[in-house]
Amino acid sequence: MFLLAILISLALERLVPALDRLRGILWFRQYADGLRHKLLPEDNRRGTLTVLLTVLPPVLLVGLAQHLLDMQLWLFSFGLSLAVLVYALGPRDMDRQVKAYLEARAHDDEERAQVILHEFLPFPVPDNEQARTDVVIDMIFVLTHERVLAVFFWFLLLGPMGAILYRLVSELVSTPPENANEDYWLAATRLHMLLAWLPAHLSALSFAVMGSFMHALQVWHETSLRDMSRVPVVCHQYIIRTGRAALQLEQIDGNQAIEETLSLCHRSLIAWITILALLTLSGLVL
Repeated sequence: MFLLAILISLALERLVPALDRLRGILWFRQYADGLRHKLLPEDNRRGTLTVLLTVLPPVLLVGLAQHLLDMQLWLFSFGLSLAVLVYALGPRDMDRQVKAYLEARAHDDEERAQVILHEFLPFPVPDNEQARTDVVIDMIFVLTHERVLAVFFWFLLLGPMGAILYRLVSELVSTPPENANEDYWLAATRLHMLLAWLPAHLSALSFAVMGSFMHALQVWHETSLRDMSRVPVVCHQYIIRTGRAALQLEQIDGNQAIEETLSLCHRSLIAWITILALLTLSGLVL
């Protein structure tokens, strides 16, 4: 079931661009902000409780629906799993965004490229062209992990509950709210660290295996998971450095570097699916 759901979700991701309009997360941001303002008055340290109360209700609701459907209606249960997984892979298809950006650059359409970058990047677009290329590459590695591989990991462990859990926690830390309570922000990042730690290692390992393993291995020995010098979310720097080392990007420039990064991420995803298929055939995964 897991393999079939993942394959169908990836096919829908590629073939149905309209899905992007159905995977908005605005409702969760409004819900999280409202709950935070109610439960976290100034100077009140209830961040951990607030984060849990923010994430758990929708996750438990998905779990309850899954449990009720599992008892009677297997086909509907599978449909729910697939729907939740497709939603958790959002909000947008990274491949389409990157390819649209490359096409805009190929046609020297700077205005279109800027619009795409504003949608793609969670921070201001750099002015320098090389800097823009660098942040696009970094975000490809990060989003492959955040939107795809880590979501699949938790889906395999906990079913649709795991997929939506990771999606919502990732959303909490992706765009820090203005004037966020420090205890709340630390609680959210720690929860993300807990959920992302193992899949981050697996993502980095897949990048290494599908690229230059020896160069990536050297980075593993040098990089600390606490290194947050360029991105605010724990584990992202680790993934970025490993991916860059696996590709030896120092020898590639511009659009080619972006295309090579996207190709490595595709190969890594294929490696994950191949391993899952072998586990399914051996009966270790349903």
